[in-house]
Amino acid sequence: MDLQVLVSGALASCLYATLALSYFLIVRATRLVNFAVGGYGVFAGIGIAYLVARGWPTLGAVVAGLLAAVVLAVATELIVVRVMERRQSGLATIEIAIVAVLFVIEQGAGLLFGRQPTLVLTWLEGDVRIGDTRVPHQAMLTLALTVLVFGAVAWWLSRARFGRMLRAVGDNPGAAEVLGLPVARVRAMGMVVAGLAAGVAGVLATTQSALTVEAGTSFTLLGFIALVLGGTAHVWAPLAGGALLGFLEALSARVLGNDVRDYMLLALVLVVFTFRPKGLFAVRERT
Repeated sequence: MDLQVLVSGALASCLYATLALSYFLIVRATRLVNFAVGGYGVFAGIGIAYLVARGWPTLGAVVAGLLAAVVLAVATELIVVRVMERRQSGLATIEIAIVAVLFVIEQGAGLLFGRQPTLVLTWLEGDVRIGDTRVPHQAMLTLALTVLVFGAVAWWLSRARFGRMLRAVGDNPGAAEVLGLPVARVRAMGMVVAGLAAGVAGVLATTQSALTVEAGTSFTLLGFIALVLGGTAHVWAPLAGGALLGFLEALSARVLGNDVRDYMLLALVLVVFTFRPKGLFAVRERT
């Protein structure tokens, strides 16, 4: 396989995997599929590019972008999801409201940052030559950051107090409440970490392509596909799903062209839903 295809697939995999990780954490915390995840990531990415273009230091812009993603995620939980749950709204109604949040975020980003494509940012200069292909240092940084994020979340879920409680709340919220666990605070903390994961996806996206506010819908769909492929039984499953999606997308685009790529991805999702509804790489989780 062409090394350039592998590099392109790896970069796309990192983006899709971090979006799927955000989905995963929200599912574990609330048992809802939050279709505003792509909006959190794109808002963070566009905000970062906007601030850097206006002279902000890189670190300050990244921190602001991550904070914005966290605020949006927590606000969705507190202002939309919990209010509707108290009103005993049905699951379908809540999901529709979350989709509406995605569009509100996209329009808000357009008002704040404009609707022109952002600049593509480079966080690390230079490259390494492998054969006839040059692999940017930025690509290696992206891979390292993605693995680091997944490792940190895996540690948090298995070792940290709120992480362990999140697993309990996700497995059985009713029993967790009976046992006296602070279910509301645990859910909020899960949304904080999910917002950070979506924000990291936004950081990665700024280095791969110019972003527009409409990209939130695309990111939401691609992150969801990665989640479907990987499953929700283990924290590393979204990484596997993102990797499969990213490499399949890069390979199909190279062999069949961009016009056929989207149909191939949707066909794959239908196959997975039919034969492996819990994901191709889902594993049994210890509780």
